[in-house]
Amino acid sequence: MVSVMYRGFFWGGNVEKKSILLVDDEMYFRASLRDVLENEGFHVVEAENGIEAKKLLEDMVFDIVITDILMPEMDGLELLVGLRSRNLPTRVITMSGGGRLGAELYLRLSGIHDAVHTSLTKPFTIEQMLGAISRAMAAGNGNA
Repeated sequence: MVSVMYRGFFWGGNVEKKSILLVDDEMYFRASLRDVLENEGFHVVEAENGIEAKKLLEDMVFDIVITDILMPEMDGLELLVGLRSRNLPTRVITMSGGGRLGAELYLRLSGIHDAVHTSLTKPFTIEQMLGAISRAMAAGNGNA
């Protein structure tokens, strides 16, 4: 069963199954990562960009948000600013293909690096992602 908060109420029954919002504009990458995470026992909800993710976050609370930084329409940085301003009990993992700057530098320049538990550079291994999730869950809420 899945445990996700929806409009203030939990639905589902198993609080052990952690919920992840996966935000990335690359459909095949997102689907592959979703499949791996679901096989590891997570409940994964997908969003194609920051706008879709923002809408989902209005009604649901996730244990972890994994977001790409560089996306069209609304990028991961804008999403993180909005997430931090709401002070949700959500852990954050960012990922980036690098672009001109690495993920860490984007976060530092934006001033929101303190709201992120881990940043991964694509390509990364499944072990690196699972390690990032484990560390984020152990660290607790990054928005406190």
